[in-house]
Amino acid sequence: MFIWGASRSGSSQPKPRAASKVSPRYDRVCGSDSTAMLQRLRYRESVTRLYPPKYVKNAESMTTLPPLPCPVSFPRSLNTPVVCCSMLIRMLSLSFTLAVVAVASILDSGVARSQTDVSNASERSVDILLITGGCCHDYDFQTKAMQLAVKDHGIKANWTVVNDGGTGTDAQIALYDDPEWATGYDVVIHNECFADTKDPAYIRRITKAHHAGANAIVIHCAMHTYRGAEIDDWREFLGVTSRKHDHQSRYPVKIEKPGHPIMANVPADYVSATDELYVIEKLWPRAEVLATSESENTKVAHPVFWTNTYGQAKVFGTTYGHSNDTFSDDVFLGVLCRAVVWLSQPE
Repeated sequence: MFIWGASRSGSSQPKPRAASKVSPRYDRVCGSDSTAMLQRLRYRESVTRLYPPKYVKNAESMTTLPPLPCPVSFPRSLNTPVVCCSMLIRMLSLSFTLAVVAVASILDSGVARSQTDVSNASERSVDILLITGGCCHDYDFQTKAMQLAVKDHGIKANWTVVNDGGTGTDAQIALYDDPEWATGYDVVIHNECFADTKDPAYIRRITKAHHAGANAIVIHCAMHTYRGAEIDDWREFLGVTSRKHDHQSRYPVKIEKPGHPIMANVPADYVSATDELYVIEKLWPRAEVLATSESENTKVAHPVFWTNTYGQAKVFGTTYGHSNDTFSDDVFLGVLCRAVVWLSQPE
């Protein structure tokens, strides 16, 4: 088990947590080098779309890309090399594309910052507990992508990351043995995937803290976590019940509550990155749907963004979050960042 926890900005000391162990890996993964590592990860994801896989095997350590192959011939009658015209055109086209992407990224970054009203939220740091691990997803990449997005949106945050339970579908995380496991955090992010864990007492140790007021973000497979349990406590906390999903695709997103601050500036024609669409069997009474996507199989619209009230807690949920493409999508990451702000602000 790894528990990473330290101050990022706005504080010079790690957050005191009596029951937590600070992994020595933290400084290397989430501390002073985190920005560079996250940028390399995002760089790796982007260059795979432009270059053959053999060029990005070691992309995390690359500072420059190798040139694209272009044959150069030296005619005997000339002393100057002649570059293949078609390849030159490809190189010029690629350079133009990269320039456009760079400009768009700068503009998007500015827009993203303006979309998130962090002027008040940034007056103090937000204490975030991220619980992750389990089956089927690249949790290391997703964790770093969220951390970078929060920083890019100007949100001061102190992160504690608990990655526990292995890569299977049945596990119990030691963190929840402490009745005060959520105490002191502004936002708890559940991004774990343990579908076959069923123990009612264990599940209720988690939901009890939320019912008492621990605000939460629940992502993707959190909706299928504990899906085999006979009790409904976790599902009522989530605000939805789901036990299966449709195939991966790029799903158009219909905004149902454009006035909600979490949905601010999400494009009306937004289409998800390639991801799974979860089939929602039940929307619980205190949940409010913010956006939906339609199944390509049944034509039924399912909630993909929503809020919920569980006891004294506010909850934001999304069923998207399966792929690294989704965690490279600025619109999706912006939604998560606005959810952090919304949850951390007092009523």
